[in-house]
Amino acid sequence: MNTARKTNYERQVAIAAVLVLLTMAVSGCVSVLPDKPSPRLEIARAPHLKPGFMLNIRALVDGDVEIDEKNKRISAEGDIILPLLGVVKVEGLSLATLSEKLYELYNKDYLVEPQIEVDFSAITGENAISPWGYVTVLGCVGDSGPVNIPPTQKLTVSQAIQQAGGFAPSAKQSAIRVIREGPDGKKQVINVDLRVVGSKGELSQDIVLRNGDVLFIPESIF
Repeated sequence: MNTARKTNYERQVAIAAVLVLLTMAVSGCVSVLPDKPSPRLEIARAPHLKPGFMLNIRALVDGDVEIDEKNKRISAEGDIILPLLGVVKVEGLSLATLSEKLYELYNKDYLVEPQIEVDFSAITGENAISPWGYVTVLGCVGDSGPVNIPPTQKLTVSQAIQQAGGFAPSAKQSAIRVIREGPDGKKQVINVDLRVVGSKGELSQDIVLRNGDVLFIPESIF
């Protein structure tokens, strides 16, 4: 696991453990969803490039593909290596800014008014990093840990649990807790009952998770 991500993950686990203990001591602890998205969500909506991200880059001239580079991983130094250009610094740029930069570099000496296409590669592999962030799934699941937010930026509670190996036999599906940082920096706890999603079709319970959320599935004592 990436060192910075591992440190952040361990910090989230520690915070989640404390909050879970507190919420277990207070019955009916439900927080209202914030009216404004957290700063983390805003960052996730318009991610800037950083080491570990994977990119697909194409350059076309008059409709013909001249450059077609797939799954280019940004190095620890924040660089990628491209044909004709060599090492290009990309860390901190948005996709739009990188497209403009590559247009200028290629158009200057190599390609005539190229059309530049840049997007994120599919998120695959154990150490893959999602530009849209991740959530942490803890408790009674098959494989607890971080779960990447997909390019659709839509990851529900049930989807995150499924990606974490599904419920363990002892999981209490009616008392799931989502621990979220609000716009004021304070932690909020949202109770989720996934049983009613299947039995009553109440899809509103299967909420969409946000970057930095911690999902805790407690153990049923019965």
